[in-house]
Amino acid sequence: MIDKSEDNSKSFKLEFKPEDRIHQKVDDTYLSPLPPAPKRIDKPRNVDPLKLVFEYEGLPAEQKKASCRELIDKYKESSSSLDIFAVAKAYDCLGATYRNQAISYYERFFANPVQIPYASYEQQNATLWIIHSNLAKLYEREYLWDKAIEQLQILIGLEQYGIMVVTDHCRIADILVKKCGTQKALDYLKAIENTLNMSEEAKDEFEDFYKEIEEKHNRGYVYRPRPQKHK
Repeated sequence: MIDKSEDNSKSFKLEFKPEDRIHQKVDDTYLSPLPPAPKRIDKPRNVDPLKLVFEYEGLPAEQKKASCRELIDKYKESSSSLDIFAVAKAYDCLGATYRNQAISYYERFFANPVQIPYASYEQQNATLWIIHSNLAKLYEREYLWDKAIEQLQILIGLEQYGIMVVTDHCRIADILVKKCGTQKALDYLKAIENTLNMSEEAKDEFEDFYKEIEEKHNRGYVYRPRPQKHK
């Protein structure tokens, strides 16, 4: 018969040191010593989101989009300028629906720009060219003509010579067609033609583009923007 007047739960206390655990005998079975707990290893961050997002460009469309969304989820709250640039590129890869997000993150990068981690000046310059070119394209597709032209003028400053300068001037003229009409575009091309030190290839591109705008002007072309479905 159990005496309920006492708290029997306190009448038994098993005491042993952890190192003596192997010597404790329970039902004729010796307890094996517990294996040591694994040490926690804090791995340094070795993932470069900027490198990843450039690698995604070579993936099939659906895989690229899924990878970009995953990268955005991981790094969109980061304060690192390079992470912000990576997120901008990822949004850019997702297309028109995310165009404004891409613009926002590119602008955030330029608010606190840092050196792109490449070894050579040529690589740095090429990457900056890509950023400004992409941003100009995004502004243009959002009908932000002046901002697009500003980015293209930066590209011209980065290049200073070569066929890409001619391409950038032609892009500005094309925006002027949309913003102000064909006459303004022709006036612009005439004004800058003699300031350019053009190779034969660049000269051919310039002349072909001028003829294209001139033909549009002669037939009374008027640019009509498409409705923006993502808004």
